[in-house]
Amino acid sequence: MANVTTLLAPDITNHEGGSQPSRAELYAVMVILSFLSVLGTGGNAMVLYVFARKRDRFVSTLFILALAFVDFITCLVVMPFTIYMEYVDYEVGYDIVCKIYLFLITSNIPFSALTMAAIAVDRYFCICHPFLHAITLQRARVIIVSLMMFAGVLGIVVSLMHGVYDEIPKNGTAGSIDDSLSTSGVGLGLQLFNLTRSTAAHNQSLLLSPGYAYANVTTAASSHSQSLTPQVFIVFTGHCVTNELVLGSDFQWYYQKFYTSMYLVCLIVVVVLYIMIYKSVLFRRTQRQKQKNKSLYLIEVAKGNATQEDGHTEHMLLGEMKDASNGSRKSREGSGKPNGGMTDGEIERTILKKSKEKVRMANLKTAAMLFVVTVVFIVTFTPAFLMALQLMPYNMTVFYMYFANNVANPLIYSFMNKNFRDDLRKLFS
Repeated sequence: MANVTTLLAPDITNHEGGSQPSRAELYAVMVILSFLSVLGTGGNAMVLYVFARKRDRFVSTLFILALAFVDFITCLVVMPFTIYMEYVDYEVGYDIVCKIYLFLITSNIPFSALTMAAIAVDRYFCICHPFLHAITLQRARVIIVSLMMFAGVLGIVVSLMHGVYDEIPKNGTAGSIDDSLSTSGVGLGLQLFNLTRSTAAHNQSLLLSPGYAYANVTTAASSHSQSLTPQVFIVFTGHCVTNELVLGSDFQWYYQKFYTSMYLVCLIVVVVLYIMIYKSVLFRRTQRQKQKNKSLYLIEVAKGNATQEDGHTEHMLLGEMKDASNGSRKSREGSGKPNGGMTDGEIERTILKKSKEKVRMANLKTAAMLFVVTVVFIVTFTPAFLMALQLMPYNMTVFYMYFANNVANPLIYSFMNKNFRDDLRKLFS
């Protein structure tokens, strides 16, 4: 069987370039994952509670809720499931348990990566093109649901690549099959499910689950001299590993390339968009600084021209300015106009300008916070990504540190979101 390693679902029989984890390392990982599970479950539960109660829903709020929900499920279900699978060394008695685990562990990470890319796109439009309104609340909901469905399909495909059964194609006698079983490490006494396709009498469906047996079951105790027709034997190994019962090695190879390229595309999109956001913010800041410097320059020029006049002229100018100021004040008091005599249109424009500036600063703060979330995801996930591709030696402790990403987000929100901190104080007060 071609050994095709699935990302974040490493073949436990193949840790090439790395040593097998010791029991001490296993127990250390179990303690770490237990701590992360408890901390992450509580933290993400608070994030869900705080942001779900907000009445002023923004697009960024929806994305934060989506990430928090996935992180909550990961900490509550996937981490304890991983602890169990590592403890039993992936030896499970039921194929469905193996497939459910692979589905969970390989669908949450793609969803997080795709959501990070969607967040980067949203922040780009909010900051660089604020008047386009490209991603509305309704569109954000559609995007989130679509990403969930796509990640679910990815998880289903990976689960079909794994199982507790394996096939041994063999043309010959049962004795040679026994030898094959011995050399393959399966051992004797395992049930062999005979899929003889050349005989119509055996054209029945195979039930690949413990407790069921095919009509023609051949065991290691069969006569070694009996000749067998061309057949494929499905062996219950009890180990949750990759197999080719449903999807062949060619499909798995192409799927792994697609899976890898998806992460690389998400990474490139995120990096490019945040660079463009930074350049846009830097450009606007430079433009505002130039306008400010120009205004200061004009004021200095005006002051310089005034100091060149003789003292009498300067005294007269100051007197005229004082009279004009007093007259303007009296005029405002007489007319009863508030706000320095500004018209309603001027007041509206001033308020609108301040409101736009406030929204712009809020978008920048949100972008900075979500950028940190993305950086933490990349940093924690990259080692596991490289190990799954066998570009780094396998180390169990380092590999499972990608789960720290699911715990870090509530801490990031606490440090970088004042409103979130205030809501937490109200929650515990």
